[in-house]
Amino acid sequence: MVFIQVVLALVLGLGFPFGLPWRTSWPGGIFLGTGLMVLLPWCLGRVLVESYLREMRSGITDSKRIRTQKRMLSLYEWSPLIVYSGVVMGMGWTRWVDEDLGLSGSVLVGDLLRLLPFVLAQITTLVPIYRLGSHSGHSFSSLGSMLGFHFRMNWIPVVPVLMMSSLAEWAARLPSEWLDPIEVYPFLGWCLLLPVLGCLVVGFPPILILLLGTRTMPPGETRDRLDEILGKRGVKIRDFRVWTIPHPQMLNAAVVGLTKRWRYVIFTSALLDALSEEELVAVLAHENGHIEAGHQKIFMGMAILFYLTLYGPSRWLEPILGEVLFSALLLAAFGLFFGVFLFGWLSRRLEREADLIAAEIVGSPLRMSLCLTRVAFLAGHDPDQDGWRHGSVSGRVGFLASVSNDSRIGRQFRERLKRVIRRVKGSLLLFLIPTLVLAGQEWISPYMRIQELIEIRIESGEFKRARQLLDRYPEMRFLSTKEFRRQLDLRTEEEDR
Repeated sequence: MVFIQVVLALVLGLGFPFGLPWRTSWPGGIFLGTGLMVLLPWCLGRVLVESYLREMRSGITDSKRIRTQKRMLSLYEWSPLIVYSGVVMGMGWTRWVDEDLGLSGSVLVGDLLRLLPFVLAQITTLVPIYRLGSHSGHSFSSLGSMLGFHFRMNWIPVVPVLMMSSLAEWAARLPSEWLDPIEVYPFLGWCLLLPVLGCLVVGFPPILILLLGTRTMPPGETRDRLDEILGKRGVKIRDFRVWTIPHPQMLNAAVVGLTKRWRYVIFTSALLDALSEEELVAVLAHENGHIEAGHQKIFMGMAILFYLTLYGPSRWLEPILGEVLFSALLLAAFGLFFGVFLFGWLSRRLEREADLIAAEIVGSPLRMSLCLTRVAFLAGHDPDQDGWRHGSVSGRVGFLASVSNDSRIGRQFRERLKRVIRRVKGSLLLFLIPTLVLAGQEWISPYMRIQELIEIRIESGEFKRARQLLDRYPEMRFLSTKEFRRQLDLRTEEEDR
């Protein structure tokens, strides 16, 4: 859940740079309003946690009231994103950072300041949750270790974004003759961004394991057995890594990396300590299922298609709807595609597909079910709680039980899943047609765009850059009179002085 919030906060904070018309221009008012909103999760969390603890002390652990409070605590975890939405759209925080602080030219520092209220809201939300965990006896050793874990675990998407911000800041200082073609042909900029993103995604895993503070898995019989499992399936990885977390119930594993050269399988130290060798084999078999089925490539392919699909609608709809309405619509589209579909509905079904492949490796769906149940029990998870990205353990176990009774269910499930993925990709390719049409029009006839850029530069006082653009594209001269060019020359000379 927190990971999805961080992704949506990045879209909201870095792609929604304005507030409502009535926002205050007084810096003290913005600071005061933002500070009060950031403190709201802490106040609300204290009330919810204290009320829940009072009910637990009464000895009644399965009442309707307890279940209601558990649901409220689950909703409470979304407080940082809700508060941040109010800060961005209500207080106009991002516009204040860009315009009043004058940081629109300093991309990296500006991005960090835009996200600051969300970071603070996360901290004020986690403080009451730490108290709840310490009372139940399943907590981190300290509040600092809990905050450090959450930020390292869930703020991973921020690192590539900050790297992109630094790159954008460097690119903005390039000579204008290098940047003009990208401004004249905006789709070219979108396409140039893809290889940069690709390099970041492919090369990010080594950075990730350093950020998480992992260490290589020590040699021994267990590691040899895990290597043997992957070898039999023809799957290659760079290394097994161990992530030491100061929490006894943080049992987890993950695979990161698109290429075998930079692909890692990560186990938490608590997982290695708690499970037997056979159970570790089942966990590795599940992660191998993600590799064999190409789940990371599916996510990446759909994200790239969605990104390219947005270009056409953005160029056509923004002038019609206006900046505010269009950005709200864009944010909703990102939330539905990434939050609801990609990291929600599809992710839960890919987990079941990985379970099916793992069941094939360990020998039977029953063995995989036992491993899932044991990990959930040791981690203190409610087996009936429906996780947004992984689904409920009881649902996954029930699915494996049905596959155990009839193997055709598993094959039919995987065939249906492949059809859904093909249809979604086909739909995205269909929606890509307006983007390609618009890109073709801009390439064949860029004159309207050039004229628009000249007008923008004149309005912003960049007369020299406007004159350079006019000189670089001589075919634009028929759109400008001699008097216009003479006035532009005079303004350029004044700017040089």
